Amino acid sequence: MDVLNKLARKTAFIAVFFAGLLSSVQAKDPAMAAGHFTTEACHKLSRAFEHALSAKAAALALPPPCVLLDNTGFESGFDDWYKYGSVSITGDAWSGSSAAELKGFYSYVSQTKTGILPGSVYTIKAHAKRTSNTWSAIIALRFYDSGGSLISENTVNVTSTSSYSEYQVSAMAPAGSYYIQVYALKFGGTSLKVDEFCLSEDTPPMGECILIHNEGFENNMDNWLIAGGTVTNTSDAFTGNSAVKVVSNGATFFQRLAVLEGQTYELTAWAKVGGVPNYAELYVEWKDVNNQTLSSILQPILEYDVVYRQFSLKGKAPAGAVIAEVGGYKLGSSSTYLFADDFCFKQIDPLGGNDYPLGCGCSDNMVPNGGFEESNVSSFPVTLEGSPAKAMSNGDASSIEPWFVAISSKYMFYVNDQADVVNNPEGDYFVWIPGDGDCYVADVDFSNNLVLEDGQTYRFCFYAAAWTASLANNGLPDGGTEPQHPAVLNMEFDFVSGFKPVFAWAVPSSDSWNNLSWTLCEYTFTYNIQDPISSFIFTNSRPGVGVAIDAVSLTKVNCPNTIDAGIGGLAYERWGNIPGTEIKDLVSNRNYPNNYNETGYIYNFQGPNNYDNNYGTRVYGYIVPPETGTYTFNVTGDDN
Repeated sequence: MDVLNKLARKTAFIAVFFAGLLSSVQAKDPAMAAGHFTTEACHKLSRAFEHALSAKAAALALPPPCVLLDNTGFESGFDDWYKYGSVSITGDAWSGSSAAELKGFYSYVSQTKTGILPGSVYTIKAHAKRTSNTWSAIIALRFYDSGGSLISENTVNVTSTSSYSEYQVSAMAPAGSYYIQVYALKFGGTSLKVDEFCLSEDTPPMGECILIHNEGFENNMDNWLIAGGTVTNTSDAFTGNSAVKVVSNGATFFQRLAVLEGQTYELTAWAKVGGVPNYAELYVEWKDVNNQTLSSILQPILEYDVVYRQFSLKGKAPAGAVIAEVGGYKLGSSSTYLFADDFCFKQIDPLGGNDYPLGCGCSDNMVPNGGFEESNVSSFPVTLEGSPAKAMSNGDASSIEPWFVAISSKYMFYVNDQADVVNNPEGDYFVWIPGDGDCYVADVDFSNNLVLEDGQTYRFCFYAAAWTASLANNGLPDGGTEPQHPAVLNMEFDFVSGFKPVFAWAVPSSDSWNNLSWTLCEYTFTYNIQDPISSFIFTNSRPGVGVAIDAVSLTKVNCPNTIDAGIGGLAYERWGNIPGTEIKDLVSNRNYPNNYNETGYIYNFQGPNNYDNNYGTRVYGYIVPPETGTYTFNVTGDDN
């Protein structure tokens, strides 16, 4: 017996489904009925054919993918279709002479096909219209396993009442899919008329945004589910005429999209807040066939995100995942809001690897020792996931200058990867922050040390990767294993006006310590000398998940064009009060590289002897060799 028919015979199901249509759902729990019905709405497309086509001509005009269904236009009655309830053939057709008309309190037509390929994208199109008093009318596709159990469902609401419109819904066949069921269903009201179904199968192109519908909310809230309170459309959009606005405390909007376990996906969206919500986020939740959450990626939208910014959430669907629930959520009074627009959910290449471009912007890196390559650490007695490491306790300001540790955990860790065991982006060293609320602080003043210019735009870039290590009660690694989850990393600025979090990043989980899922994190800002910044801080902001950081850079976004001045001297910069005798003593100083004491040109490769004590010099320029050959350059101090 057809699954829908079984469900239809249960009075309890009808009651639950009816309650679901009235939005009687709990926040963060969007299951709307025992039968997994949804109220996702339509994505309208232009008509594929003209009304004047005859049934025969329409059949000939159907594109080759539409051969996946039989009797698509009901020209042979209900051959190949299963029907339930008051269903009949009507002459009020979109094309040809026949269409299906669904009447009565609850009725549907369905067709089932086997031979489903997990990972392929299936799209159902149909033309439909309904009477205005119909409570709910949907066109949908469902995926079942070989035992007849429902794996996932995607629906589109029929909203047209005056004439036929084309409706479409797509979904990726999840793992374990054996057959697909397409159907049209009506609940309450007078009638639903449907005609010319088309089911197509495609291989999802990598990187294309085809897995989400009504991504820009131009069709109101069609295709999106709402739970927990008021979510509306707004004209305050990033692009187009409409965006989504979350109003109520605890309200959520979301779509459920079929995915394949082991594949990597990315959700991008533009978002901002209005007022000061207690909390706001975009999210991806990986769910199993029983709608249980396996893992989640969280992207906080901070109170200072008051203009639209694009956010990225990346991750691999974990074992057992068949659904990605994507959406947004807000806590706070109804006078505070979360706005979002232009969603994209796509399959991407696996994370990790070794190709990590360093730096961004157009100038030299202004952060001293941003790659943590220079330190005062001589030994690495701790083993962290097989790598030598130094355990740094709260207040440690001497191990890696000019950085200092501000943590509630017992330790954070400085990792030595000279053996190239880990795929960290820059050099041989990086840091790992274990606990929620643990901070790593760059003790550099933006005005006095970095010498940022008022009104100039700058960009921070760095790499981060989530990793959770098993730690003993003493705070040191104990050699155990922990489940891996995505992290959240905040950047804060210590302004004169106060301490402010300026951005947060969703940091993907990693498969292994040797192949961490390093992700480039960027933040662009314009410096205001009236509210100077005395330091910047990285804060691990998700309980139970650690985060690694490497290759921190700060550069200008706009640089003047370089002018070729012809043959001349070498530029030099000199810093005073640099104790020590090693290069690291200069490049890890908080005044390096911008706040030098002296600059000028030298016209040969010889600097002054016995110039001073405790200073450092940088010399740079372009060399034009007069002839081909081997050249040797020596760098020496002036202690003669």
